[in-house]
Amino acid sequence: MATSLETVAFAADDGVGNQLRIARTQVPTDSLVVLLPAMGTPATKYDALLTSLAENGVHAASFDLRGHGASSVRAGRQSDFSYTNLINQDLITALNALRERFPTHKIVLSGHSLGGQIAALYLARHLPTDVCGLCLLASCTVDYRGWTGTRKVGTLLFTQAAYLIAKLVGHLPGRQIGFAAREARGVMRDWASNARSGRYALLNDTFDYESGLARVTTPTLAINFSDDDYAPVAATERLLNKFSPQAQREQRLINAEQMGVQQAGHFTFLRHSELVATQLANWAKQLG
Repeated sequence: MATSLETVAFAADDGVGNQLRIARTQVPTDSLVVLLPAMGTPATKYDALLTSLAENGVHAASFDLRGHGASSVRAGRQSDFSYTNLINQDLITALNALRERFPTHKIVLSGHSLGGQIAALYLARHLPTDVCGLCLLASCTVDYRGWTGTRKVGTLLFTQAAYLIAKLVGHLPGRQIGFAAREARGVMRDWASNARSGRYALLNDTFDYESGLARVTTPTLAINFSDDDYAPVAATERLLNKFSPQAQREQRLINAEQMGVQQAGHFTFLRHSELVATQLANWAKQLG
């Protein structure tokens, strides 16, 4: 029987609405993988991955980052938000809604690109006892020192320019400049600040996320892709190195041949999700 997606509406404490997309496996499991999208990428793009995860024996769920897809707001001069809203309002509310439906399941947080950073920062802030694993999918700190050569300089310049554009326009017009989508200037501020300093010091948030990350002991799987210029292995390692030394971590690099494609880029696994789904599902089921 083909796996179907269930949708569940939820709203954060400030009234911003959103929608969970849930794929339930047909086999007994105590694992639930919760996937956060990349910047500017709608949750519907992950439907094939959710379905494949369910077919590999785990429940899976995703939802849009604020400002995209089913989210009830859009970024603009009069509608701004930052990482802290994604962490401390949307993700908290989504997880609570999932806990009502999967009260005894082990949660594995997974995030693609920005989604992985948000998941890691949530762990740093809240240290939830029912989250047994973190999977970073092509995800890294945006610290420009994680790149080399011209890409090192380019990353620094582009991130700062993107924030400047967002400040001037009131939001980042991502479609027009060929990067991401319509992004909030607060999100771009936090993104650019991380790129420049290497630290997570969030807008309108006094919590010390660097100290929080150093306390994270959650087992972590980091999956990178061989042709991905947005999340090189060295940049992912900079994020992993922020966690507690006691955190078990595993790194995997997937190449084009393994995926059966010509290039294994930042978004390739959304169209060819089988290998990532198998690896993530098997890893999730092994967590105690």
